[in-house]
Amino acid sequence: MKRLLCMEYGSNVGGAERFLLKIFHNIDREKYRLDFFFSGDKKNIYNDEITQLGGRVFHGIYTRKNPIKAYYNYYKCVKDNDYKYILVVAPHSLSTIKLLVA
Repeated sequence: MKRLLCMEYGSNVGGAERFLLKIFHNIDREKYRLDFFFSGDKKNIYNDEITQLGGRVFHGIYTRKNPIKAYYNYYKCVKDNDYKYILVVAPHSLSTIKLLVA
């Protein structure tokens, strides 16, 4: 099974999150699994839907709150779960740093 980690900017209810969940609903879940890493420690309305579809949800702190700890959380999540595929969904190009950290 191929696992993709989707790194989101926040725990918002927005178009990017809904788009990824539409993909998750329509892919072959025996071949692919989408897991999500949300910045912010609060639970969002998609957590239950993601877990019902077989995905996992991780939460970390916002980069602007503590960049070093936030990047360490990204790194640790990727390393501990051995992700080979990562997708970053964010409103600005500085979020590519998350890919470098991962």
